[in-house]
Amino acid sequence: MKQGFTLIELLVVVLIIGILSSVALPQYQKSVMKARIVEAKTGLKSLVEATQLYILEHRDVPSSIDDLTVKPPVSANWTYWYRSCSTKGTKPGCSISATPSKSGLPVVGTETVNYDPSGSLYGLYEAIENDRNISDSAVCSKYGGQVKTNGTASYCAL
Repeated sequence: MKQGFTLIELLVVVLIIGILSSVALPQYQKSVMKARIVEAKTGLKSLVEATQLYILEHRDVPSSIDDLTVKPPVSANWTYWYRSCSTKGTKPGCSISATPSKSGLPVVGTETVNYDPSGSLYGLYEAIENDRNISDSAVCSKYGGQVKTNGTASYCAL
């Protein structure tokens, strides 16, 4: 009597592996996306702190991100840059963004305008697509965020 697997048994095993893969792969991709967004937020936080230190020391906004004592993190996933800086209003500050180097991720942005570590805007990061705030909750939740409204506009808070 010969020992071994039949063709049907092998096909069942391949089918089971395929079903498990189809369930596990989206969860893996979602975890990778969240980890990359956390990387961007961590890099942005260090740049926010360095920007505020620069403003306190020089009483002006930096002319470029290269003026900071803390350099932008070197990353294969993100490029960090100032969207804009302004001295208008009561407190100077900058909008800082992390642009993904791979598709499928949003631009992650934050700002130092009216910077207050005890305020409600401290540590607020938003997802941006095509230079616009994301106001669609399905798109926002794909990035692990939640749509919020500040009274005038909706944004995707990460």
